[in-house]
Amino acid sequence: MSEQDGAAMRLLLGADAVWDGLLGVALFLVPVSAVTDAVGFPVARPWPVYYALGVAMVAMALVLARAARGTDAVAVCKLAALGNAAGVVVAVALVLVFPLPATVTVTLLVAAFVTAVFAGLEAAALRGVSASPASAGPSGQA
Repeated sequence: MSEQDGAAMRLLLGADAVWDGLLGVALFLVPVSAVTDAVGFPVARPWPVYYALGVAMVAMALVLARAARGTDAVAVCKLAALGNAAGVVVAVALVLVFPLPATVTVTLLVAAFVTAVFAGLEAAALRGVSASPASAGPSGQA
């Protein structure tokens, strides 16, 4: 992987880390009635599910942040692309299957769109890495 490709991938992973961190914090706040009343959401139940998902999102944000500093960037980019694609499928399925309030539906669709953009950018970054003549070593570093 060229130095320019590596820098672009690390920047992308850093931006995805921020996004995942924000989603994690939002999931922590969804069960709090003071927050949901202020934004027009229904209080989320069962709250342990949202906290578990929030922990998972913050943990992924930390993994992405570490990769953004150059550690195993290619492997983490593959994981992030797959995870983001799966997240889009889940969000769209929730909207299609369950009758949700309009604010929740719009929020899920916006989150799915942004997440899909990250999945696409990460997939494109990986295609660029596999097409470059000097591939990365096992750690994903150039």
